[in-house]
Amino acid sequence: MTHDQEEAFALADRIGVMNLGRLLEVGRPDELYARPATRFVATFLGAANLLLARQTSEGIHVGATPISARAQDRNELAQQMGREHEVVAVLRPEEVELAPTREQLTSTFLGVGTVQSKLFTGALERLRIATTSCANNNESATIDVTRTQHEQRLFQLAPGHSVAIGLRRIHVLPTPLSSFTVFAPTDTDAQALRQHSLLDELVTRMKTKISTRVEPQLGLEASTTVTSLPGVAVISGENDALSQTQWLLDRGAAEVFILPSNSVKPQRVLIHWTDDAARRGTLAVAASVLRHVPAEAMYLGILPDSTPETQRPSGMRELLDARSEAQAMHGLDMRTELRFGNVAQELKRQLTQADEDTDEVPPQMLILGITDPKQLTRDFSDLFAVAKRSPVLIVCRPTELPRVGMKVA
Repeated sequence: MTHDQEEAFALADRIGVMNLGRLLEVGRPDELYARPATRFVATFLGAANLLLARQTSEGIHVGATPISARAQDRNELAQQMGREHEVVAVLRPEEVELAPTREQLTSTFLGVGTVQSKLFTGALERLRIATTSCANNNESATIDVTRTQHEQRLFQLAPGHSVAIGLRRIHVLPTPLSSFTVFAPTDTDAQALRQHSLLDELVTRMKTKISTRVEPQLGLEASTTVTSLPGVAVISGENDALSQTQWLLDRGAAEVFILPSNSVKPQRVLIHWTDDAARRGTLAVAASVLRHVPAEAMYLGILPDSTPETQRPSGMRELLDARSEAQAMHGLDMRTELRFGNVAQELKRQLTQADEDTDEVPPQMLILGITDPKQLTRDFSDLFAVAKRSPVLIVCRPTELPRVGMKVA
């Protein structure tokens, strides 16, 4: 075991990376460096710039020109949902090209920037560039750049110099969670929710951004045009969370995070999906959350009371399959339990059940996967009373998604 990355790269045939007591990834050193699957591994194994990008049918848009992405680099959610989506791209410092003008770049143009700092380290030069003009969400970001002595001699730089920035190669992380956008009817509500301790911890650990969007009609309008909302939509659990969640899902949100003001960091994360079509996406989201929150993972499989005895073993097989997929695909260890009854009532009972040892309800969070936004009003309206005490993350993976620009009722 070592914390020295260079030593691990030089000596190991395979490397395993752990964080918060979880084994995140295992693989050859060159594979983990070039194609990490998680933010932590990307930034732990060498320097890395994490950029928010847009994935479209043309490729990955980080700057003005789309960059083609290989199949294994494409985001799982964008493939499943068949629409544009925000993704997290890893840009290694040595994959950044700098030139006096855009026309002199030999790689894909990102934008222009100004040299903030310069550090000579012998064979390499390390620069920090403040971007001043980019074609996407990375305005005013800083980018770390590493240049060889040959590159230094071709184009000498000092703090304050203006440069054109090019990308030689990026890698898209398969994480379904990119950034967070707080939605609230007033600016005061939005700023209060933005400072929530759990949200702040997630944003910090994920090394991502949080933005705010004031929507006075949040939860009130009956129809709208479907759009592609960036990142995870965050709302308060204090008001009409059901109507607000429905409002956001109708407008193209893939995840809605409902945060009560008095909730704390969960000790247990409950996971449930309403049908098999939502399983893959829900597991991916749960794994992403649990990489940054040191909590116990627990999957609840729930079958109706009327399930015949001959079909009940299939519920146990589903538990085993879910646990195996979580471990094999995401490195996520989770407990599994099979219950019988109404789904919403069983989830609510678990979230409000006191611990036998302490006689207190432990801090918990629910991740609920659905395929039809109408399921919330139809099947889970009672569950939203719990959202005033426990965080709830709704993961929506429609089997058929309306195209962007299509009117929905």
